[in-house]
Amino acid sequence: MVHLLKDPDGWISVLKLSNMWEMEKIRELAIDKLTSIRMIPVEKIVLAKEYHVPQWLRSGYQELVDRGEMPTTEEARKISFESATGIFQIRESTMRGRNYGNGSTFTVEGVFEAELVVEERWQKDHFTPS
Repeated sequence: MVHLLKDPDGWISVLKLSNMWEMEKIRELAIDKLTSIRMIPVEKIVLAKEYHVPQWLRSGYQELVDRGEMPTTEEARKISFESATGIFQIRESTMRGRNYGNGSTFTVEGVFEAELVVEERWQKDHFTPS
């Protein structure tokens, strides 16, 4: 158990099993432990998509938007080219001060709205009492 406390892979396994078995408290513990470990944005996004953690998805996308360099081809492959395209849109919009044409700018919330809604719904459906 001591190794699990210091090993992100161990906490990822706990998260995986708590999702499978719908063990909310253990899932929350695993998410808290993994959140306290410094993850790179791409890792955060990949784990968020696999284990339905919308807060990691949102923050991972935002970190990629805010960092100095563009996502690499390898990073785009890992998060999906569709997600990478969204990151590029937000970065380009921010850099050039563009908007949708109706006054709203490209944001993580706007570009990834559908994906975030799906992940939030999954979490609600599996871990919120009816």
